[in-house]
Amino acid sequence: MPHIIIVSPSELGWVVQAPGMSEPRSFGSGAVAERFARGLAAAPELSGEGEVWIRGRDGALLGRWRDGGRTPDLSAADATLNAAAA
Repeated sequence: MPHIIIVSPSELGWVVQAPGMSEPRSFGSGAVAERFARGLAAAPELSGEGEVWIRGRDGALLGRWRDGGRTPDLSAADATLNAAAA
């Protein structure tokens, strides 16, 4: 099962949310937030299951990256995110 790390815009910049984080981490730059998220996703303990989702202000999935180069089925990814948000 993928370990999903979400990068999304906030009022003051960008935030990274990941399972196990007590609070989202804020960044002034989307590029810096994405680099941080990719670092989390590439952690050895995730065994290639780290996945980064980049969301836009409207909630649309703008991009995704998965450690190991595999690209997941987008419909399954959206269903997982919607279930987690409920």
